[in-house]
Order: sequence, then C-alpha cells, then structure tokens
Amino acid sequence: MKISPEVEGIDKARMLLKTLAANPPVGAVSIGLPMRICRDLYAEIREARAAGHTWPLIRETIHKATGVRMGVSTLNRNFYSIDREWAKETGVPMLPKTGKFPSLIGRSRARRNCITSEPSRYIHRLYDVCQGAVF
Repeated sequence: MKISPEVEGIDKARMLLKTLAANPPVGAVSIGLPMRICRDLYAEIREARAAGHTWPLIRETIHKATGVRMGVSTLNRNFYSIDREWAKETGVPMLPKTGKFPSLIGRSRARRNCITSEPSRYIHRLYDVCQGAVF
C-alpha cells in the first residue's frame, strides 16, 4: 500500500522499521530458547536437583553461563515437562516435586485454596500429602 508522496519522512520510517525488524532486541528471549536450554542441560539439571540444589541457584548458574534470563517457574515447568517425557520413555521415575503441598503444584489458585476452606478436608489432605514424606 503506497502512501501519498506528501507525507515527509515516510522513506526514513520505512528504512528504520526494516532495520528494527532485522535486529532482534538484546534483552528479549525467544519463546523456545528456555525449553531448548532445559533440553540440552537436562542431565545436569537433574543431577543438581537430585543433589538438593534450589531452582534459583540453578537458574542463576544457567544465566551466568549463557546470558539467557528465565524465570524459576519457567525453568521448573520446562524441566518437569522433559522429566515426564523421559520417565515415559525410559521408565526411570521422575524427580519428586517439592514445596509445601507437592500434590497441589500445577493446580489453579482456586483449587489450592479450597483445601483450607474446611479444616477437616485440610487435615485429610495434609495427611495424604505427608504419607510418603521422609522427615
């Protein structure tokens, strides 16, 4: 679509937009990059988690080495997605999810909060969650 020649600076704007499109922003991360990094470093991340290191420490280590920023939740979600695939393929059990209520990880906030609405349901849920825990 051509714009009338009376508009000044249209050619300059077109040139700047083409330059902008050719160079991606420095701070942005492409959508598939964190997943690719998790896939490439899966074995090392699994070893670090099995040794007891935290997600923030693992994320900082990856950021220092690669310069790619990603959230702890993104790293956690991508890792467990890959871990689930690996467990199906090889039969090796997944690493356990951690937190106050591991069975509630991945559920919506409404579903997580419903266990505290009734004390008796809360006690039963807490018992179910803590049954397999090692103290």
